[in-house]
Amino acid sequence: MPSQCNLCTIRKTTILGDLKEDDLNRIEQFIREKTFPSRHIIFWEDDPVDNIYLIKRGNIKLYKTQSDGRSQILRIDGTGGILGFDSLFSPTHLATAETIVESVLCQIRAEDFRKLLEKEPDINLRLLKAVSKELEKNENLLFTLGTRTARERLSYFLMNLYNSQCDCEENPKKIHLLISRQEISEHLGMKQETVIRSLSKLKEEKIIDIKGKEIIIRNPKLLDELAQGYI
Repeated sequence: MPSQCNLCTIRKTTILGDLKEDDLNRIEQFIREKTFPSRHIIFWEDDPVDNIYLIKRGNIKLYKTQSDGRSQILRIDGTGGILGFDSLFSPTHLATAETIVESVLCQIRAEDFRKLLEKEPDINLRLLKAVSKELEKNENLLFTLGTRTARERLSYFLMNLYNSQCDCEENPKKIHLLISRQEISEHLGMKQETVIRSLSKLKEEKIIDIKGKEIIIRNPKLLDELAQGYI
């Protein structure tokens, strides 16, 4: 009888994707599926690293908070993502993880996960690829924040959403803003007023259209050129 992990529709997008059925049957004993409501803290920055989480469904934001209360969103993870891997060999979590929408996570105790890494080379390779991908994203974001204008930063953010959310068969132009204008400003190091003004300007130029939390990308090519700083 196939295990629940074998039957999982998103398994191939996770670090467990290359494992064979027998391996998954053995690993499944360590996994607990948990549902978290919207705007729920999964773990706080500086909490002990007790568990690692695979995102089965939903969206999670990871952020750090300064002593004066200001926050910086580091990244937004969706289906297939892994939470806590960057703190796996640290005593505490490096950032706070909070659900944006109701989310279903597969929870694995950190101790059990470290044992899996010792025994399963395929998981090690997948984790290394995940770390490499996040490092590339972080370097690109740091470069964008440090060298580009507010307009270019926002275009970069929208293009990332477009590339990650776009279902080219169902709707090749529509994306969903999963976070508020204030959270976008925290992520991009901009004032909220600047975010709102820049969105309005892109709409005036007919590059995007805005309908509540939905954004229609009317001119992806031009938006990408703006994101790259070409124009």
